[in-house]
Amino acid sequence: MSSITTIEKRHLEDLFEMSGGFVLKFSNRNRFAEAVRDATGLDIEDSRYASQGTSMAKRLRAFWSQESDQVAGRLISAFVSYAETFNSPDPKMVATCRQIARRLTGESQSFDSITESQFLSHEYPEVKFDHLPIESGFVPVIQQRWQEVRKCMDAGADLSAIILLGSMLEGILLGAAQSNSKAFNQSSAAPKDDSEKVLPHWKWNLSQLIDAAYGIGMLKLDVKKFSHALRDFRNYIHPYQQKISGFNPDQDTARICVHVFRAAVNQLSKSQ
Repeated sequence: MSSITTIEKRHLEDLFEMSGGFVLKFSNRNRFAEAVRDATGLDIEDSRYASQGTSMAKRLRAFWSQESDQVAGRLISAFVSYAETFNSPDPKMVATCRQIARRLTGESQSFDSITESQFLSHEYPEVKFDHLPIESGFVPVIQQRWQEVRKCMDAGADLSAIILLGSMLEGILLGAAQSNSKAFNQSSAAPKDDSEKVLPHWKWNLSQLIDAAYGIGMLKLDVKKFSHALRDFRNYIHPYQQKISGFNPDQDTARICVHVFRAAVNQLSKSQ
């Protein structure tokens, strides 16, 4: 039995659009069952998940109540990524639900134990892009944007620096996916269309690219987790999303994002 609280269930049900008996944008029960099976290996059509009713939403609620924290957390994490791919959810809601998934899977403890100061205290080499697993013609573009980030930091344009860093990380991971297509496509994080065919890489979002890079060993767990934080901040490129979140990134936030980017570049370069 999972330890999902009543408040957490409300957050999850809001993100997964469960009020009408459906879950997310699953057009039929088979797609829903396949998604659950891919994430957990379990059959949500089993009769034991019909204790509250037979709709997709009621089966999911029963699944949460009966399965372990680890299993429930894995499914929640997969559905959060699905929501980001096919919906346009509030970034704050996404971050809240991701944290629920991390708590359930046990990742939140290790994530919280890595404080900002501890993460920042780890020294990484000066950023060099020559050994990234991307096409060489893409490197000058990244180098130019890196110089722009440094100018933004010097000028106190913290949000601009964060947005640039997020776009650079996404571009580098997209390049890595294109250069390592087979490995990325075989990752459990690879998004698929209605026919279960992996989507072309240019349709992957940053969350999926981060998770896939971690899944195939290009990124380590700490950098994966802080990269998701950078992704959340990067979404403030949309003023409305920043307004509803009520958060204003400052110099400390920008410094952490720079460090995340440097760490990601270092780890991706070593994966060559």
